[in-house]
Amino acid sequence: MRKYYEKDLAGYKLERAREELDTAELLFSNEKLKAANNRAYYSIYYSLTAVLCLEPIAFKKHKDTIGYFNKNYVHTGIFPGEIGRSISKAAKVRHASDYDTDII
Repeated sequence: MRKYYEKDLAGYKLERAREELDTAELLFSNEKLKAANNRAYYSIYYSLTAVLCLEPIAFKKHKDTIGYFNKNYVHTGIFPGEIGRSISKAAKVRHASDYDTDII
């Protein structure tokens, strides 16, 4: 029964990831770039957490989730290195968009 729950939760998280990506695309097309960055990042984040649901493991902090994913899925070759670099870049862009007032 437990595996069924984990797969359901992973599926739900993937649905959330798709919704966030759709929202990011709408925001981007309407030139709401900071908000688009935020939603695109959350699409990636929910995708990562979907993968981790299958272990199951979860973290409270985003940096811990990303670090674990990179260590256990990217550095082991399950996902390509480019994925890890893209995740890190998206996290930096999202943080800058949300918190750096100098970013245009």
